[in-house]
Amino acid sequence: MSQQLEQIAGSLGYLEMDGDGNILKSGGELENEERMANHFYDLFCQCVQFPLEPTDELRRVSVNYNEFCFVMMASSGHLFVVKRMGKLQEPAIV
Repeated sequence: MSQQLEQIAGSLGYLEMDGDGNILKSGGELENEERMANHFYDLFCQCVQFPLEPTDELRRVSVNYNEFCFVMMASSGHLFVVKRMGKLQEPAIV
C-alpha cells in the first residue's frame, strides 16, 4: 500500500500507522515524523472511532490549508496519512 501512497498525484509525503498509532512506514516530507504521527492519530481518533470494527467501511478525514492538505484514511486496522499539494474541494460530512 505504501508504494501506492507515493504514487498519488501531488503527494508530498505519507505515513502508515497501526491501530495503536505506531509508524509502520513513512516517506517524503512525513518520513519518520513521530510527533506529526501522534497528532494525526489523536485527531483521527477524536473524529472517528478507531480502530475500526471489521464490518466498518473506509473512513476518511481531511484537513485543508492554503497550500496543501492532509488526508487521513483508515482501513484494515491501519491509518494512512497523505500530505498533498493543493486543497481538496469536497463538502464536510458530519
